[in-house]
Amino acid sequence: MCQTGPVQVVVLVVDGVLRDEYDAFCSVFERLHDVRVRTVGVRAGTFHGPGGSVEAAAAETVWSADVLALPGSLGCERAANDADVRHEVARLAAGARTIVASSTGSVLLAAAGVVRDEAVATHWLAGDLIGRYGCSAAPGRLVESARVITCSGALTALDAALVVADRVEGDGAAARIRADLFAAGAHLLPVTPWWAEVVRRVRAAFVHRRASSSLPGSPAPTPLSVMIELVDDPELVQKLRRQAAKAQRKQR
Repeated sequence: MCQTGPVQVVVLVVDGVLRDEYDAFCSVFERLHDVRVRTVGVRAGTFHGPGGSVEAAAAETVWSADVLALPGSLGCERAANDADVRHEVARLAAGARTIVASSTGSVLLAAAGVVRDEAVATHWLAGDLIGRYGCSAAPGRLVESARVITCSGALTALDAALVVADRVEGDGAAARIRADLFAAGAHLLPVTPWWAEVVRRVRAAFVHRRASSSLPGSPAPTPLSVMIELVDDPELVQKLRRQAAKAQRKQR
């Protein structure tokens, strides 16, 4: 990708943003040469989600993007139904040379009409949702086309970002950045993924619920059935559910 001036990389986040996927994208993009990375949302402010919060500028302050990145989010159906989100995704995608989306971020691409009648990688539970917008879930965990790169979740978000790196900077950029991440001690795959912390909190919540069950208004534990469905490996989801059920039985 040759041009005058820095390459404009725009990461668009929505409420419920998955911080692991956001971090995977940014850890690569921020190591590219002559690149400006900006995080935006439909409004300026803080966007909360599993794994942490993300600060974003208003998307309307960005005129165009050379690269548009969409990390996944919890509650993506709400974002897909938001006319403002669809508008900004379509507007920024119109001039982008490369578009990358992880897990449910591909649902936003379909909802905005950026991808049509295509098989794209997405979270394994988002197949029916993405089908509403005329697309289908591809069997692969990373799918590339001439302009759009999609992946299934946190475990493949960094790989997708490295594909973008080679497209932006040229062959060899991905290898350089991967080596840089190793040298810096940064993770290439989530060492402590957010769902591990969720499981820990759920276990603690079971203990808390038993201790405070007689108190009116006691908070309910985090709904594991909602949280772990964001993990992009079906076998891992089943393992987490078995572990959580075992932990619950031990507390009884």
